[in-house]
Amino acid sequence: MIKQPLLGITFESNHHSVVFVSAGPSPAYHVTHAIQTPTHIRIQRSGATDKAVEVVSSDGTTTIVRLERAVPSQTFRLVAHGG
Repeated sequence: MIKQPLLGITFESNHHSVVFVSAGPSPAYHVTHAIQTPTHIRIQRSGATDKAVEVVSSDGTTTIVRLERAVPSQTFRLVAHGG
């Protein structure tokens, strides 16, 4: 689990579907987590507030990006569970 400012979540579907989650203090200094062949992408909400993004890959691994209010941007915790 890491806790860093969220830089972005990207879905690409060129030859193989991949979701990329990037986080860090700046675009120059960041980590990117790749989720291969996602089968489900869900947004967890509480009222009007987005609380988490859940991505399930074809092998059953679930990655949860927890969103927390931070100044000046969002931060997240990245948790991967084997399926």
